[in-house]
Amino acid sequence: MSKRIIAQNEEIVIGVDVSDWRHNAAVVRTKGGELIEDNEVKPDYESWRKYLDKFPGCAVTVVYESGPQGYNLYDAIRKLGREAVVIAPVKHAGVKTDKRDARAIAHDYLAGRAKAVTVPDAWKREARQVLRLRAQYMKALVRTRNRTSALIRFHGLTNRLAPWRKSAVSGHLKFCLESLNTTEKFFTEMIRMLDNKMEQIATEPQLRPTVRKLTLIKGIGTLTALEIALEVADISKFKSSAEFASYTGLCPGEWSSGNTRRQGHITRRGPGRLRGALVRSSWTLVRCNAEEKKRFETLAARAGKKRAIVATARRLAVTIWWTLRESNEKAA
Repeated sequence: MSKRIIAQNEEIVIGVDVSDWRHNAAVVRTKGGELIEDNEVKPDYESWRKYLDKFPGCAVTVVYESGPQGYNLYDAIRKLGREAVVIAPVKHAGVKTDKRDARAIAHDYLAGRAKAVTVPDAWKREARQVLRLRAQYMKALVRTRNRTSALIRFHGLTNRLAPWRKSAVSGHLKFCLESLNTTEKFFTEMIRMLDNKMEQIATEPQLRPTVRKLTLIKGIGTLTALEIALEVADISKFKSSAEFASYTGLCPGEWSSGNTRRQGHITRRGPGRLRGALVRSSWTLVRCNAEEKKRFETLAARAGKKRAIVATARRLAVTIWWTLRESNEKAA
């Protein structure tokens, strides 16, 4: 990589398409959005240090999309004393290449089409992994149970046409059932351990006030409160309850033209784990709260249970925003 100067004493944005093998960088001027150059940077700290040295006196903002590589580039750029922004992924139609993606990231950021993601601190990132590992184990547990049920059904172990099968499980079939049973016990035990860990995390000083506030809301328990507290890195980033509800992906999409206004399915934008936690809490809410149950049943009779529970989850998101906002205001 040469030591030539690419830009000097100006504001620039570097859009980066990140992968494990290389970082494709598109350098764009903030004023006018003119592309200065495309380049490839090795995905290591020293290569980025040398590359950023080619912009003396420049106000540099490095932008890339959140994804499997996490926040490692963000941390490196901030350590090098430059501004870094992580944005939510934006889909583009047409031809896709790494170079085009890098350019699109820079131009989307400058045009305001990309939404910046709040980057949690290192402690919260680690705590999130406990939640996500539990979710992965839950999926694996359900999958294992389904496999067991499918095997039992296929071989007629509960079939009245072959009742002798119940006491004749042996050989290879017995081995398969025992293997599945051992796997199920393993995942069950790991989920129990992770639940205990989550209870411990909920009492940490960084999260205890938020978790306590959230558990005061009907339908939200300690583990769900912890999940919400970790997935919503900073509630102050949302200017209104409607903006927060939109972030959860529980708001209906809209197609409007002239006097015609149509609303369709929910957008499903934002973190799916947060959306799932809100829906689960909503089912608890309609079971334990008479007023919410009546409202749910009224809407369900007209629009169906799925739409009714989504509407409940959306109202719950609004309640969460107001609760955390008031809590932050009092703390300030």
